[in-house]
Amino acid sequence: MARARGDAVTLAAAMIVVVAIGATMAAVIARKRPEDSLAESVATSFPSGHTAVATTVVVVLGLLLRRWYVWSLGAVWVLMMMWSRTYLHAHWLSDVVAGLLEGIAVGMLIWVAAEAVRDRHATRTVDASSNEQPIESVANS
Repeated sequence: MARARGDAVTLAAAMIVVVAIGATMAAVIARKRPEDSLAESVATSFPSGHTAVATTVVVVLGLLLRRWYVWSLGAVWVLMMMWSRTYLHAHWLSDVVAGLLEGIAVGMLIWVAAEAVRDRHATRTVDASSNEQPIESVANS
């Protein structure tokens, strides 16, 4: 149960980070969308937030679940997202590629951070449950 809660926190953290980074980049870069956009009324387009979020979800779930079908279905979902965003003229091709790269980077960064926290917690749990004294304190007695 604790592992599932930790996985949910990992995914939630990834979503928060990817949206925060994407919104900041969009505000700073302020690239205009294609004029004939069929999907969006917001003026900025770089990077594609839809693509970044989809990619982040796929990377985090793929690393958590470690199943080939998660990666396969995720890749199809991300490619369809990228295609739809360009087809609807909501983004330029470079916008969706940037969203893909942002999603990969954020997903991997959050995964590494979550694994470091899990490892640290596991080490503390083992140390707390052990009745043995550390080597330094035994040598000094």
